[in-house]
Amino acid sequence: MDAASLKVAEQYVQVG
Repeated sequence: MDAASLKVAEQYVQVG
């Protein structure tokens, strides 16, 4: 998985 995508997914987890 891309590092950038991983960071974006991390933000989604925080929001979710």
